[in-house]
Amino acid sequence: MEKLGLISGPKALDSPVRISRRAIVAGLALSPFALIACGVSGGQGSTSGATSSPPTDSPAPDEAIRATCATAEADLIALYDATLATFPDTAGLSTIRDEHAAHLDAFGVSGNPAATPIVAKSQSQALKDLQKAEQAAAEARTTDCVAVGDAALARLIALIAASEAAHAVALGGGA
Repeated sequence: MEKLGLISGPKALDSPVRISRRAIVAGLALSPFALIACGVSGGQGSTSGATSSPPTDSPAPDEAIRATCATAEADLIALYDATLATFPDTAGLSTIRDEHAAHLDAFGVSGNPAATPIVAKSQSQALKDLQKAEQAAAEARTTDCVAVGDAALARLIALIAASEAAHAVALGGGA
């Protein structure tokens, strides 16, 4: 079996995935930027003086975004499940998979994968595919959090975006 390091250094894939302190710090460092990008602040409202749409206008679009995010999390879970089934010696990936299950639960709606994932034949390519999927998910969640009207949902999506960015860093081996 070919041994590949998920994180810079001699760590092999047959050991659990360990997220380095640098990856955690990078993810945490991205959190405030994601919150700012989403227009979420610690205050009670916007100080820009702009008026917002009435609260009755936002639930339908927010719920559509919530459903989209839930489906995206289900897609990531399915990709991790398929990767773990194909390469069972990458058991350390189950920690990240479980974090995605927690993300899905946090949305409070069920999500079903849009398609059955196809896993690369080589372990190294499968890990690169996971890293790319995490990066794409982080970017999509950042876009989603800007579009929602509900501040609590925006915070949730921003935190999930930061988590997915940290996963991408951990899988990509740099920070």
